[in-house]
Amino acid sequence: MPKKKVTPWDKWSFNAAWIISLILALSLSFGQPWASYGVWSIILVVLGILTGIIYKIKDVNPLILTLIALAVLTGSSIIQIPDIQPFLSKLVEYFLSYLAPATLIVGIRKVYKMFN
Repeated sequence: MPKKKVTPWDKWSFNAAWIISLILALSLSFGQPWASYGVWSIILVVLGILTGIIYKIKDVNPLILTLIALAVLTGSSIIQIPDIQPFLSKLVEYFLSYLAPATLIVGIRKVYKMFN
């Protein structure tokens, strides 16, 4: 089975979103107020939109499965552990700010391609 070719943008945007989400979640855990500014969510949403536009629509399943897994994780019991709850919930929240728009746009593009 041929290995999926990932464009440099896919790798770059995914890694950038994880790193930004991780830095923001850690900063909020240590009480840094700058990490709660709304501009960070806007940056992640714009990055997600750009990723959704550029993403190869042949491989929609991994993107959708990742989104579903993270959405389920937000309601799971591991997020409720008192010592790590603020960090994990913010990490997942910020990363979903990136992943949800990307998945939505890729899904819309896939449906459009199916009917055209």
